[in-house]
Amino acid sequence: MSKIEDYEKILLSLLLFQIVVSCGQKQSKPAMDAAASPPTDTTSLWVDYRIGELPPEGYYDAFDSIIRKWNIRYQRTEGGCEATPSEKQQHEAGNEKYFRQLEAKFGKDWRQQFDAEVKKLDSLLVVQKQLRAIGEEIQGDFDGDGKLEFAKAVKVKEGQGNPVEDGTPDEYEIQFSNHKLKPIKAGCCDIRLVNEGDLNNDGSNEFSIFQAPMNGCTYTMTTYSYSNKSWKQIVKPFLCQPLAMI
Repeated sequence: MSKIEDYEKILLSLLLFQIVVSCGQKQSKPAMDAAASPPTDTTSLWVDYRIGELPPEGYYDAFDSIIRKWNIRYQRTEGGCEATPSEKQQHEAGNEKYFRQLEAKFGKDWRQQFDAEVKKLDSLLVVQKQLRAIGEEIQGDFDGDGKLEFAKAVKVKEGQGNPVEDGTPDEYEIQFSNHKLKPIKAGCCDIRLVNEGDLNNDGSNEFSIFQAPMNGCTYTMTTYSYSNKSWKQIVKPFLCQPLAMI
């Protein structure tokens, strides 16, 4: 056998090997893709199709808070006074599918538990709105434990003489009926507290300190939030004009 014939056989063998390998890769590729990307349903959600009269004012505050807490995919749609039957049926069919997923995750009585949490939080929010929100003493759930406590501006040291000259000013603290909450040193002078509600959706009430200067007529205001067992100043002190004292 000549060298040319040997060379042709080698080339033919290499060509056949490449064909076999490439065919094998084409056949196995779909299986690899399927294993790497399993089918998942991320389109299901709870579509709340509202018809007619809206719920009492403030109800959605509690409802939306529990939705976030449970990490439920949710969309609210206002259908007006009359609903289109086809739209309503379409939403209900999709809801049934998603509700089965929630049942598997939270248990068969998930909806009863969900509604009970909404009702409890709604009642608490209603009480908070009825409370005195501005003054030397205010109420709120400042640590997010679901219980109300008092916050009060307390003079802890009496000033001496004229603080603008050589005297010392009064000293105040913000103290709490829940003694787990550490007092906040507020300095001087005449202080009013403002319950700001839940500004950052962390489940607790933030509050502001509005206080007079030692001298002059320009007041300062700053806002606090309780996080990780300590107070955080989420709004740095800024100057403002006097407000009507309540």
